[in-house]
Amino acid sequence: MKKVKVLLAVLLSITAILGSVAPAYAAEPVSEVKIEIEPTDMNVSVTVPSTLPIIFNADGSNTIPSNWTIENISALAGIHVTNVHLNANGTGWKLTNESATVKTQNVNGKTVKFFAGVPGIMKLVEAKSGSTSETGTASFEANDIRIASGATKTLNFTVERGAFTETTASAKAFTMTIDFAFN
Repeated sequence: MKKVKVLLAVLLSITAILGSVAPAYAAEPVSEVKIEIEPTDMNVSVTVPSTLPIIFNADGSNTIPSNWTIENISALAGIHVTNVHLNANGTGWKLTNESATVKTQNVNGKTVKFFAGVPGIMKLVEAKSGSTSETGTASFEANDIRIASGATKTLNFTVERGAFTETTASAKAFTMTIDFAFN
């Protein structure tokens, strides 16, 4: 009887151990999901000329091209200009704020008031910090400069400056960056 009790205790222990073991199965491999992105006409491309040549005329006027055009070649969406940024990048040129008078600055002074926009909506590219700065921004509302899908828009620029007598064949003053958003 003692042997039967021991055997029964061993069998119950083995049953308890085997009953608490959860079966483990190897997971079947999942096939890879591939997502492919194909270029379509959803892209928006904006083309602009690489430079904006401004000539300081001897009579104090400026000659600025009138054909600086942005072309929206997207077939899907219109865009609008949100900002025009200028950065002198150490060239010595500076932007100033609305209250400054640049026409009475020293001869050959490199501080200017730079305006950008379209007829009826010209905005000053304001100096970023202080009264003058190498960097500045003009911000536009969504309805100010809209360019429909497949359309073009010519931007206008104006520069106010003091007397300038230095002769330079070509001098880079600012790098211009234009920000856009979808309509």
